Amino acid sequence: MNICFVSREFIGSKRAGGIATYVYDMSKSLIEEGHNVFVICASDNIWKNEHVEFEGIKIIKLGGADFLLHSNRFIQFLGTKYRSFFYFNKYRKSISKTLEKLCSDVGLDIVEFGEYGNEAKFWLQDKQHAIPTVVRFHGPSGHNRSFNTIDISRSNVRSELSTAFLADGITYCSIALHNLIKSNEYSGLLFDLYKRPNKVIYNPTPIDEQIIDKEDTTKFIFTAGSFSRSKGFVDLIEAVKVLNENGVKVELIIAGKLSSLGFDYKEKSLKSKDYCEWLRILGPIDRAKLYSYYYNAELCCFPSHFEPFGLICIESMSVGGLVLGSSSGGMNEIISDGIDGFLIAPKNVRLLASKIKEILELSQIEKKHIRDKAITKVVDKFSQKIVATEMISFYKEVITKFR
Repeated sequence: MNICFVSREFIGSKRAGGIATYVYDMSKSLIEEGHNVFVICASDNIWKNEHVEFEGIKIIKLGGADFLLHSNRFIQFLGTKYRSFFYFNKYRKSISKTLEKLCSDVGLDIVEFGEYGNEAKFWLQDKQHAIPTVVRFHGPSGHNRSFNTIDISRSNVRSELSTAFLADGITYCSIALHNLIKSNEYSGLLFDLYKRPNKVIYNPTPIDEQIIDKEDTTKFIFTAGSFSRSKGFVDLIEAVKVLNENGVKVELIIAGKLSSLGFDYKEKSLKSKDYCEWLRILGPIDRAKLYSYYYNAELCCFPSHFEPFGLICIESMSVGGLVLGSSSGGMNEIISDGIDGFLIAPKNVRLLASKIKEILELSQIEKKHIRDKAITKVVDKFSQKIVATEMISFYKEVITKFR
């Protein structure tokens, strides 16, 4: 099959996050199964279109996107506000034109959009296109993760949701996200009326041998992701602060894109006596380097208020990381508590500190047993081959129903 992903971001972009990682991993999986994969994404250079090939993936990077990247955060903020107002529709029309040309040039069997950002807006409004289209829910833009609600008072959120349910097939990255969409008063009505194929299919992760630097260092806890309160980063920082104040000396290392909140805590980690001895904030690092941290950490801790899936969780477990994840959201579907990892209710600093201490005090034999079970879980349930096979089957069902 010729398969095209349309993604707001892709690996190598300064904006790359969880959706970019999913598209990359799924693309590689599908290529290994003998399919051709194209990706249409936004170029970091808003003035330039590019055509490149990366590890067998044919990538079209479109200029004219509704964001601006700049070294000055204030200019970036204002520029993105301006472009999101004046270029939102223009960029999405450009996506449709690019898809039409790609169909004409090579022929496509199926197209997949993420729901986030409503990039399928004009493509799915056009009832004349002859290519079946799947929308994958990663977590809608109106999702408040701290309260696990969708703010449907905003017209752009309603438009994003209504566009998704025009697709010929829908996938969800977790049961938790499926249930969120189903329970919301607006998207729930769309869900009930939707009679086309829809299914929960988890994200894949590579199981190949990762290059890991084994380090003999002080004990550290590791977490990663875009720095925000909803990721539970502030809760985790304060929990580790409590531990250090009570004689449990452990370092906390955080990697990922920094928001203004992240820069505030980075400043504290450098200058405040309350944080500088044990808190390290790295900022963005290469994905390959993440695996060394997963492996070497005493504990990988992801106490998100709600995580639609938890890709970082299965990445950690794939190399035998000892993981403490949030019981709210998709990580609850990945981890069997006390068997291949641990779960904790989010937003409780004292409870988090107590649980971390309890895990750190386990014997090495107990920790190794859980690490080994984590690897087995990922191999059996989330490996690229297993998930790709399930996705290909779903694509074929959508194509058959479409025809």
